[in-house]
Amino acid sequence: MPQQPAMLPKTVEDNLALVSKLHQRKFDQPLAKRLMDEVGLGDLSWSQNPAELSGGQKQRVQLVRSMLMGSDILLLDEATSALDAQSKQAVESMLMRWKEERGTALVWVTHEQEQAERVANRFWYLENGVLSERVKKDDFTSFSLDQGGVE
Repeated sequence: MPQQPAMLPKTVEDNLALVSKLHQRKFDQPLAKRLMDEVGLGDLSWSQNPAELSGGQKQRVQLVRSMLMGSDILLLDEATSALDAQSKQAVESMLMRWKEERGTALVWVTHEQEQAERVANRFWYLENGVLSERVKKDDFTSFSLDQGGVE
């Protein structure tokens, strides 16, 4: 899931059903509705044009669309960057439940140290395009994402 939402110019439902069409599978509308509810978009009209959505709404629709692929791994690039605190918490909780229920691995790219501490059990530190460290959750507090290195 890229940081900047990529939406089709049709409807929210067309965007959600896209992965099913691409993979020639039946669109799992009940699952899509459940996930939309969980990310706080249960009241959003599925006939709405995505161009009318806020950045945070687009980001959450794109996340649900990505989850509907049923992949073993989700690569999330700043998946909550356009969200307010309440929406961010809802998305984090939903993704952690999804991980537990489905066994999906989450590779979560974030610049928010607090978020990384909440959702991750392993960390990789990237500096100047080089993967430089791998640390366990208990050791993560010695790193500062804002200052760009080990304190």
